[in-house]
Amino acid sequence: MFIDYVHLILTEYERLRFENKLPFALVNPTPSRLKEECLRVSHSRYLHKDERILEDFFGSIDGKESCLRTISRCNTDRFKPLVNYLNRGVTNTNPINIELLAWLIDFKERPFQLGKHYAELNSKTSANLTEPTVNTIQEADKNAYNPEEAHSIIKPASFYESIECFLRSIQAGKKDSDTFHKFSLKCLTEIFGNRLSNPKSEEKINEGRKRIDIVFDNNDTTGFFHKLNHFHHVQCPKIFFECKNYGREVGNPEIDQLLGRLGNKRGNFGILVCRSIDDRPLVIKRCRDVLNDKDAYLIVLDDNDIKHLLELKSKKDERLIDRFLLSKIDELIM
Repeated sequence: MFIDYVHLILTEYERLRFENKLPFALVNPTPSRLKEECLRVSHSRYLHKDERILEDFFGSIDGKESCLRTISRCNTDRFKPLVNYLNRGVTNTNPINIELLAWLIDFKERPFQLGKHYAELNSKTSANLTEPTVNTIQEADKNAYNPEEAHSIIKPASFYESIECFLRSIQAGKKDSDTFHKFSLKCLTEIFGNRLSNPKSEEKINEGRKRIDIVFDNNDTTGFFHKLNHFHHVQCPKIFFECKNYGREVGNPEIDQLLGRLGNKRGNFGILVCRSIDDRPLVIKRCRDVLNDKDAYLIVLDDNDIKHLLELKSKKDERLIDRFLLSKIDELIM
């Protein structure tokens, strides 16, 4: 069904985005940038199989040179719906825009073919992917694709849903630890980007004898990280994160490792990011012991916590993000 085809495209787009494999025009799209990107792609990899996609969007073409001329003459405003869609300014777009996106990211299964089992391709892409995160097309059009009849009916996977799919595709364990580290950095930057700045990965401390997985500068003036200092008197000019892609429970060694990155000058607050927590009360007790013995604040976030924060961020609900993080501090001091 076309709904499964759309899900594949959106998942691939988010994967490329998070692996920094997309051109700037698709990461920060504007109508003029998309037009230039269409010219570049058409010039570098014009394929006959894409002619239907290109004609549906730009109009009649006859070969590569004709295509380049047609794109050059295309009104830049023609790209605004796709820009709004990619920027999550709208929740619906015409299937023609979905096909153009498939062409721009070089999605291998393009164009859509009636009768092809895209749901099976979804399961092969990742055995753990959620069900398609695109809302259904009008019931009569579920199995058909007609650009002349389909108008703004495809609802995209939300940013949060696409992140969830990608996160589930990262297997716990040493093999995917580097991917999890990079992915965590991007998620944390997305969540805290207006509070924390200057993210650094694998930052050396103590003359290079230790490394911190991720560190940010604390620029918060009103939110959680500001309150941490102002109300709880926690020195936190730097915010530290350690990432553990374990398939097992985090224990005292992981807590002690993060604690060893803290200090009165650097800051006494850190966050341990892991995949899952089987015994949350025990983890809280370990963090509470650190607070009582070393006067340092540590909290632990697992996959579900990160997904929850991303969902709140996608809704631009900074107040609930603060409330969620403050609840983690309450678990230590109450």
